[in-house]
Amino acid sequence: MNDFKKEEMVKLCQSGNIPIICDLIKKGYLDNLNEEIKFIFLEVNPKLKHHLENSIKKKEKKKINESVYILLKLMEWGDQIARKVFKEEIVKLCQSGYIPMIWYLFKEGYLDNLNEEIKLIFLEVNPKLKHHLENTRKKKMINKSIYILLKLMERGDQIAKEVIIKKKKLKEINLSNSNLTELPAWLSQLTSLQTLDLGGNQLTELPTTFGQLTALQTLKLEENQLAKLPSTFGQLTVLQFLDLGKNQLAELPESLGQFKALQTLYLDDNQLTELPASLEKLTALKILTLVDNHLAELLDSRTRNIIEKLEKNGVIIIIYG
Repeated sequence: MNDFKKEEMVKLCQSGNIPIICDLIKKGYLDNLNEEIKFIFLEVNPKLKHHLENSIKKKEKKKINESVYILLKLMEWGDQIARKVFKEEIVKLCQSGYIPMIWYLFKEGYLDNLNEEIKLIFLEVNPKLKHHLENTRKKKMINKSIYILLKLMERGDQIAKEVIIKKKKLKEINLSNSNLTELPAWLSQLTSLQTLDLGGNQLTELPTTFGQLTALQTLKLEENQLAKLPSTFGQLTVLQFLDLGKNQLAELPESLGQFKALQTLYLDDNQLTELPASLEKLTALKILTLVDNHLAELLDSRTRNIIEKLEKNGVIIIIYG
């Protein structure tokens, strides 16, 4: 890039036009600036600094994405003022107590760029957010609130744990596609839960206390990385719907036979080589899917007997796709 083009790029950035600057960065045009990059740093570019701050304040996802993208790039190039602006504005958004926006910031990973500053949004010093999390009533907002509380707890917020445990009367939680890698043991204290959706996460195991959720009727655990189920899993005796598809289960516990109310059981895309004999005891079962497992094409006599008995009871079984 010649000096004239570099000068034009710097002028465009100094204009403070966020969509244009965002586009220039994404297309790699600014990668060819060397020492010239410092001419767009916020210390010498007050117009861009002002526009970035105001754009984030508007609480619109598109504007936040563009502004945060620019700030993160400037931080990467060594702009310390950009780092300061990013942290201050993100913290202010969180202190507003606006649940959808805070949920979005966590989901997009923007809050991962906060270090010690994360404590500035802890509920002990953020009464507005605490109030909103405690008092939200709409189902969609409750799910977002639970997600925020989980994320705060991961970062050491003890008050968040106290708030979530007070929600013992919750009957439904949807935490699907929330990038969860583990479930806290306290979840088992929400003993009124009837529906729990944990699909599309990165769970490798469930806590041993999971069996205490004895009111569960619908449990979705598909698209995780579960290799086994806890020994207490059989205590979920009123389950009617269970989705364990797309995990890494190589075996199932015999305690599955205690699910007398179970009507639908999805086990697709696992590593199963055999089935527990206790499946025969699932007298309410109507649908069983076993597609894409390691069950032999010519089933061994034991597995074949189990399947034949279930089919005689009217169970629809899908083994091959």
